[in-house]
Amino acid sequence: MSDAGVAAEIGLGAEAIARATGVVTDCLRPAYGIVGPRINGLVLGSGHAVVMWDRDSGDWDHQSARAAVGRVIGSMKAGDVILMHDSVGWVARDALPLIIEEALRRGLGFDTLCDDRPPQRAGERSLTWSNALGLRA
Repeated sequence: MSDAGVAAEIGLGAEAIARATGVVTDCLRPAYGIVGPRINGLVLGSGHAVVMWDRDSGDWDHQSARAAVGRVIGSMKAGDVILMHDSVGWVARDALPLIIEEALRRGLGFDTLCDDRPPQRAGERSLTWSNALGLRA
């Protein structure tokens, strides 16, 4: 995709999020987690931060909530960002309460992310995701 095409996708995505949620976000998770200097630079140039995850629930493979929970909680720790998808909502719907319960059992809490984030340089990896929850001790 051309630079102009990437910029258009970033803008359209931000507009869709704002329309659906009423929230204007300045963070972006790249599709499939595909990043590199070019994409990072385009995202940062648009005023957004490239954000990634630490734990992939694997909900996208349509297995079970139990499988998604197992992928997340084994090594879950403070500071982690968990990737889940609304496109396979039944897995996330069933797995998320179990993940939250285990996080709380371990003494972890939740924080919103991308609020007052520090400036980033092109190519820098951020471990936050806009309007997501991050685990804290």
